[in-house]
Amino acid sequence: MTSSTGDPPARSSLSLDAVLLRIGWRNLWRNPRRTAITALAIAVGMIMLAFVLSIMAGMQRDMIDQGTELMIGHLQIHKRGYLPDRSIFDFIPRPGRTLAAELLDRDEVFGAAPRVSAFGLISSGDKSVGVEIAGMDRDAESQVTTLGRKFVRGDLPARGERGIALGRILAGTLGVDIGDEVVIIAQAADGSLGNDLYHVSGIFRSGLDLVDGGVAILDLGVAQELLSLDPQQIHEIAIRTTSPSRAQAVASVLQATLGSTDLQVAPWQTLIPQLATWVAMSNSWSWIMYVIVFALAAISVLNTMLMAVFERLHEFGVLAAIGMRPRSIIGMVVTEVAALAVVSLVLATILGFPILYWVVASGIDLSSMTDGFSMSGVPVGPILRGDWVLAKFALAGMLLILCAVIAGLYPATRAASADPARLTRGEIR
Repeated sequence: MTSSTGDPPARSSLSLDAVLLRIGWRNLWRNPRRTAITALAIAVGMIMLAFVLSIMAGMQRDMIDQGTELMIGHLQIHKRGYLPDRSIFDFIPRPGRTLAAELLDRDEVFGAAPRVSAFGLISSGDKSVGVEIAGMDRDAESQVTTLGRKFVRGDLPARGERGIALGRILAGTLGVDIGDEVVIIAQAADGSLGNDLYHVSGIFRSGLDLVDGGVAILDLGVAQELLSLDPQQIHEIAIRTTSPSRAQAVASVLQATLGSTDLQVAPWQTLIPQLATWVAMSNSWSWIMYVIVFALAAISVLNTMLMAVFERLHEFGVLAAIGMRPRSIIGMVVTEVAALAVVSLVLATILGFPILYWVVASGIDLSSMTDGFSMSGVPVGPILRGDWVLAKFALAGMLLILCAVIAGLYPATRAASADPARLTRGEIR
């Protein structure tokens, strides 16, 4: 009964596989210097790949956070057609403050900040500058953006306060500081010319010259009064979700749920298209790095295994002559290749972990060269920190083993398909 079920052949196959595994591992260390050099070269390539992936992921994370959390939010709700002209007459066609409060009841919405916006003229003494006037609720904004943490002096105006917050460049242009008075002139929604006097409540530094030099922020109610808007007339609602990566999904759900053709729910990918383009490009660069590193790894493995196979032609010939099947010879060589890839990964992990830990925890400090810069309209700090992209690291490890095995198939199949008599004489043709 036992022989009819085929159990003995199964045990024999399992035993052969175990033997091939042991032989492949031992063959790997026949020339320890060559193995060590090849493994170290591959490990260095993997460390460089992990370093670049970590830095790019960290920059991508920081740029998305900076781009969305400074003022934009993860998504926004407007009247359809409000963007890009931002007309003062295109306010949301329903009670804006009430809608913002209702959105907070949704699990996917972390914060909702109603706003109004207009363009006007700000003056102090004999100096005047054209600015974008933003009306914001300080308490609501603290749940959506990080603008409140960008102040070098003072703060956003409190609810009902007749104060104004200015960017540092704008304040310098006007020559004003905390407590000084400025005049705002803007077209109101009723056709009149709104104008009033405000004291400077805070000066902020966002890192973007366009914002620091061209935005003035009033309390939401005070701005509505200046622009002759009712308390419920809102131009936009900025929303923060649980994660920027969920912005598009949440925008689709809200668009369907609100059920109004007059409303547009736009995720940050639509509001900041240049940032979305940069993210897509950085993902493409990641795959280019994969290709470069694995091509070099495959060449290293191919070179090493070709030398190892040619050194053992007589051995392969003897094995083939005593009955070893070509499949087993291929398995022995491929096992050796896979073992080399695993050794390289272990070496890369041991040598690379301290480097990646430093990049993630401390980052690369560029403050000696710059105090910050902008990319795709987003401020980037002088310290570049990496990220633990474990999924990408795992993918890189699996791809390395796959590329190594594929590269090792060529010398393995040549040795397995050659005539045993020629192999024993050291010939492979």
